[in-house]
Amino acid sequence: MHDVWNTKAKLAQDILRWHKAGWITDEGASAIRAELASSSSGLSASSILALSGVVLLGFGAMSFVAANWHDIPKLARLLMIFTLSATAYVGAGALFERDNKAFAHASVLLGVALFGANIMQIAQMYHVAGRPRDMVLIWAAIAFLSGLLFKSGPTTSLALLLGTLWSAWESAAIGAIHWQFVPVWLSISAALLWQRASFGLYLSGAAITVWLISLGYPWWGGGSSHWVPLIVGGLAAAASIMAELCPEQVIARTGRVGLGFSLIVVFAALTGMQYMPAGDIMYNHKVSLDWYIVLSAVKLGVLIGAMWWCVERENVGVLWLAYILFSIAVLAIYLKTVGSLLGSSVFFLVAGLLVIALAWSANLLRNRTTNKSKAPS
Repeated sequence: MHDVWNTKAKLAQDILRWHKAGWITDEGASAIRAELASSSSGLSASSILALSGVVLLGFGAMSFVAANWHDIPKLARLLMIFTLSATAYVGAGALFERDNKAFAHASVLLGVALFGANIMQIAQMYHVAGRPRDMVLIWAAIAFLSGLLFKSGPTTSLALLLGTLWSAWESAAIGAIHWQFVPVWLSISAALLWQRASFGLYLSGAAITVWLISLGYPWWGGGSSHWVPLIVGGLAAAASIMAELCPEQVIARTGRVGLGFSLIVVFAALTGMQYMPAGDIMYNHKVSLDWYIVLSAVKLGVLIGAMWWCVERENVGVLWLAYILFSIAVLAIYLKTVGSLLGSSVFFLVAGLLVIALAWSANLLRNRTTNKSKAPS
């Protein structure tokens, strides 16, 4: 979403500059602005307010039922929420027909929320045997099917959140990695990509990033295994770079975003190796200084490479992420090695690299921007 907003803001500035330079006519500028407005896939003020209203309505309905719980017969409770849920779905269909997408998405979300409340009530009233987290999975499945039926990105995003909650709950219960999360995540992410739901894809990236980082910790009953997320994160970064080179805009944009999440996974894995190595040493948090410096050099090299790539591809969002991770890595090195002559030299060396890298990147960006502004029409 950040990339979309940045791109459109830059386009708006370019249109104004091109118009002043006489490269495009008044009619052409107006037509381009109209096209940008009509193709907007971001969150508007009306959609944000509509979705907020859904949250309030959902809590209002549940609060009303809870306040009058003992006064309402069981069948009436079920019929009430089922009717409200069905009405929300019908209303969503009508709103989509009228091309009122903001309120249509909100209506689908309301229907899914009420359906979930109905599931919980049935389980509670009739003492349905089973685990509460299974109900969350059913709720996620309903949200996923509703998102597909109405092609609703916000509803599919809700399915992702519910699916992630279910997986985390299962993982905590069994005390091991919950591998079933992968097919669930793949299915929902494919739907979000098909729906071109930018915000949902960011959520998808965040969810799988946390899951991948967790692979490095001692779920295996022994020491940590940070090499697993390191390899997977590296492969994901390579795939993201290839996707970014694809001429298809949707795939290229996915690659740009995916590179940032992949970089976080690689950074977290290398940090785990530095502070929580495999075996019993993990519990003492000890690692040799030489090994620590080697891993630090690898980490800084990866981040500098990422910054170079982002400058070349003008991926500003991931460029800033790499800067932040680079700064964190430098601070960590200083805190780890402070007090020793070697530590001081390493700190100043790394700090110098940071300054040079920042200056180099800024110079490239400035030159590229200058060359574009001087380019003939």
